[in-house]
Amino acid sequence: QTWHPEPDFVSHPRAKMGQAQSSSTESAAVAVQRMTLGHNRVLNAHSFDIGLETERLFCPQSSSCTSNDPVSGECERYLCLGLNSRLDGEGLKQTGRPRLSLAVVLDISTSMKHPFNSGSRVAEAESRLHVVKRGLMDFLPRLRAEDSFSLILSSSLKKTTLLPLQRVVEDSIPQVAHSISWIACDGGSGGVYLQEAVEDAAKSLLEDSSEEGSDDVERRILVLTGHVPYFSGGDSTDPLNVVAHQAQGVQTTVVGLGLELPSELSARISGVPGCSVLSVASSLEWRRQVVEAFEHIMLPAAFNVSVRFQSDEFDVEKIYGSPGIETINPDGGIVRLPTLFPALRTPAGHTRRGVVLLLLRPKPGRSLDAPVAGILRVAYQDRKQQWHTDTQTATFHAEEADADAPAHAVADDDEEDFALVQRSDVFQGTAVRKAVALVRYVNCFQTWLPLERARQDPAQRREVEAQMRAQGKVMRRMVSYLEGEAHAVGDPKLLEARDEVELLASRCADNSDSCHQQ
Repeated sequence: QTWHPEPDFVSHPRAKMGQAQSSSTESAAVAVQRMTLGHNRVLNAHSFDIGLETERLFCPQSSSCTSNDPVSGECERYLCLGLNSRLDGEGLKQTGRPRLSLAVVLDISTSMKHPFNSGSRVAEAESRLHVVKRGLMDFLPRLRAEDSFSLILSSSLKKTTLLPLQRVVEDSIPQVAHSISWIACDGGSGGVYLQEAVEDAAKSLLEDSSEEGSDDVERRILVLTGHVPYFSGGDSTDPLNVVAHQAQGVQTTVVGLGLELPSELSARISGVPGCSVLSVASSLEWRRQVVEAFEHIMLPAAFNVSVRFQSDEFDVEKIYGSPGIETINPDGGIVRLPTLFPALRTPAGHTRRGVVLLLLRPKPGRSLDAPVAGILRVAYQDRKQQWHTDTQTATFHAEEADADAPAHAVADDDEEDFALVQRSDVFQGTAVRKAVALVRYVNCFQTWLPLERARQDPAQRREVEAQMRAQGKVMRRMVSYLEGEAHAVGDPKLLEARDEVELLASRCADNSDSCHQQ
């Protein structure tokens, strides 16, 4: 299997800095678009070294750190949860999977005529439909003889069952691929028939049966759409009837092609056990997240997963990267995942799945001059709805002052107030270190965003001048920090993050100069 680099969420490597400096307005617009994705999307764009699980369907791998914030100098404590499963990587193939009955609903409205627009400087020439058709052809050889496959086309003009649900016979694959190759957009700007196409798909899956092993069949609808599904009858909060279908044993995966589904709709779908929502912004992301991970996104590893963190020494202040539902209360923090899907691994053995990061705050009056521990209580269900529980201990190093620790700062003649920050960080592995760096990277941009938006308003430009200059100082400090972390964890993607921060730091300075000229 060909390995592809991770998706281009930060698209300004050092080699492009000269070009990037000349078009900072475009870069700022790209950053605005990207940072609406938040911590989850950025964390899920990376792989993490979280170890290998060989026995359990779900087992969180915890690692902690004590790290000074590179901007404020405040000592912060984090707990990183790697979401491991024995089905990750080659585990799914080694364990074996149930029979798959798959109905694909493909949007062929006008939105699919256009190429992906990921904000990258490298424009894509192929239409979304062409990219997806090639991916569907790649699916076919990975289906087994006992699997079933159907393809329903949907647009604002009509719905068409191109391929009725049928067993996958090796001799028929070329003919099916030929039929897929002739699919074309048929006009129309919406998906009036998308809901009906999904209903037809669910009906065919429920009617599908096999002589052997009918009790262990994964029945799944895969919706591939370039527009947002909308209400046209039934439950207005569930336009694709995901909840009703799940109750009948049919799961749904929705892939947004070049779009983010509204947060309410995405939460509604992904909150149903067995169901999921993906969003791909480029052909590279489509191949990485859907084509290469085909079996892994079809077959869940665990359901109704919960991880509760409790500690006498710490309160949970924030939870980053939770793909499900999180709760913070005086007793600790609870991370809930309606569904955990298996993940691929990189050639280096890192898991291509985001981690969950808990920002912890010491409870008042607690002394941390000795190692302390917290408890992780884990619970989840398997495919047969049987519950599994586990208890783990998460340890934290004692605080240690390090007078010889290197200081991080940015040398700049006009920044006398830019004090050195002494660093005496302790990390339990690269996963927590990388996750912390990515969260701080996103936090930096999320502080910059409202300033950039205000700067674009002539009435507010002068008011944000001082704030923009201060943010420029913060971002230059982040440049130094991200460069150090990239080398520490051996991940060049953090160098790309550094370059994007550096580009926008220079834009902050340009903004201030333009304000003075006005």
